[in-house]
Amino acid sequence: MNDVLSQTLSNAPDDFLRLLRALMHLHNAGARQLDAARQEVQRLNTECGDGLAQAHRLGLVDSEDPEHLGFTALGKQVCDGVKQYVNWLDHADELPIGVRPEMVKGKEILDVGCGVGCALLTFGRHGAAGLTGADMMATFPAMARVFAARQKLQAPLVVLADGARLPFPDRSFDLVFCRLAINYMHSEDALAEMARVARDGADLVICLNMLRWHMKTMRKQLSRLQWKGLAFDLFRMGNGLLLHTLHRQITLSYAGQMFGTHSPVWHTPWTMRRQLARWSFDCLWDNATEHADTPTFHARRRPRETTMEHDHS
Repeated sequence: MNDVLSQTLSNAPDDFLRLLRALMHLHNAGARQLDAARQEVQRLNTECGDGLAQAHRLGLVDSEDPEHLGFTALGKQVCDGVKQYVNWLDHADELPIGVRPEMVKGKEILDVGCGVGCALLTFGRHGAAGLTGADMMATFPAMARVFAARQKLQAPLVVLADGARLPFPDRSFDLVFCRLAINYMHSEDALAEMARVARDGADLVICLNMLRWHMKTMRKQLSRLQWKGLAFDLFRMGNGLLLHTLHRQITLSYAGQMFGTHSPVWHTPWTMRRQLARWSFDCLWDNATEHADTPTFHARRRPRETTMEHDHS
C-alpha cells in the first residue's frame, strides 16, 4: 500500500470509509439487491463530496460511474479491509463470541487470518499483553497500523503468513483465535500449526461459516451469472464433504480468488470436533448444534507431557 493511500485512509472522514464499504456491498450484491446497493453508493458519494472520483484517483476502482465500475486488484483488498473496520466500529468493545475476559487480560494472543486486525484491537482494549496477527493479504499489515492509529490504540503486529505455515516459535501464545478464516486454509495443517504455537493449556477459539451462508453466496453468484465464483464455491462444498467422509482435503492454487485460497473447504461440526481432538485440543464448548449464525468452538491445548503429538508432515 503506497504512502498516498495510507495517508488518505488515515485522514479520510468516516463517510468516505463508509462509501468504500458500500462499494464492497455493491460488488457482493445479488441481483435483487443491486438497485439498493447502487443507490447507497450514490448517496454516500454525494455526502462525502464525489468520493468515487477520489477512489478512482487512488486506483481502487476502474470508473467513477456506479453503474459500470469494477474493482482493481488493489481496490478489492482495500475495500474489504475498510469494510472490516467500519463494521467493527459498531461493536468495538465487544469480545467475539466464545472469548471471555479472563482469556484475554494479560495474555499473548494470536489471530490467524486476522484481516486488518480489528479483533486484536478489541483484545487490546480488554488488556491483552501481546497482539499478533497473521494474514495472506498484502495490504492488511499496513491497514492494521492505519486503523489502530485512527483509534489511538497500540497497533498489533500483523505479518504476512499462511495459517498452515506460521512464522512463530513453539509455545508462544495463550490464546489462538481464528474467525471465518480456516475455511480458506488446509485445515489439518493449520490446526497443527495452531497446536504448535499454543502454550500448554492455551485456549483456541475457532469460528466457522454456516452452511446457509455458503448456500446464500452461491445463490447470489447464480443470480449474477458469476460462473467462476460459483464453481469455486461448489468446489469448496465438495471439498468439505470429502473432508467429512474420507478425511481428505484437496489443495489447489487459485490466484484469481481474493483471499489467495489454496484449499477452500466447508467444515461440518463433526469434522471440526474430530480435527480438534486429533491435534491435541479438548473441545470445551461449541454452539454448532444450536443453529448459531457463527458456529464457534472453544478448545484447550492439552499439555504436551500427557499426549503424543501427531506428525503432520
